[in-house]
Amino acid sequence: MSTGRRLALFAAALVAVFAVAFGVAAVAVPDSVVSSWKQRAQDSHQEMSGGHDPDHDAAPESPADGLAAPVPTTPRTADHVDGFHLTLSGTPMAGHDAPLAITVTRDGVPVTTLQPYLGAFGHLVALRESDLGYLPIHPDGAEPRPGQTSGPRVGFTTRAPGAGRYLLYFDFQIDGVVRTATFVVDAVATR
Repeated sequence: MSTGRRLALFAAALVAVFAVAFGVAAVAVPDSVVSSWKQRAQDSHQEMSGGHDPDHDAAPESPADGLAAPVPTTPRTADHVDGFHLTLSGTPMAGHDAPLAITVTRDGVPVTTLQPYLGAFGHLVALRESDLGYLPIHPDGAEPRPGQTSGPRVGFTTRAPGAGRYLLYFDFQIDGVVRTATFVVDAVATR
């Protein structure tokens, strides 16, 4: 098979995979997550503009509003989501396994009511800032039993493919509501 034909087949496969991924995301991403992204985008916009922005506030909503909310790209290891405070500890290492942990508290009290969501007490995804390379990071430990709760800590082992800045998204469920926290970390190069 010629190189051109192989590239064309590869491109067609990528289009199909991304079409399916976007279709699944449109169905699977909870409205609460979309609302959270939209609120964060508005809050971030107001912070950067120094407060009220009448032009932005008066603009009609489009169907895409809030679907691609910006994430701050300066390093941050803490986030607040719906009254929960989440902290990330650990540093990703380029090419080597490194432990990461996310701890969930509310009003300074450790949260021990994390519920299983898609077979785990939390899901972590990293996107490399430079090229949006995707890195799923699976939680440590066994799959939860039905009705089991956990917390306040969810541990992960990660291996960054290269040094650089990564945007991390942590999905967790409490009281039947899935929420998403965001973090920004730098993976360090190792020798």
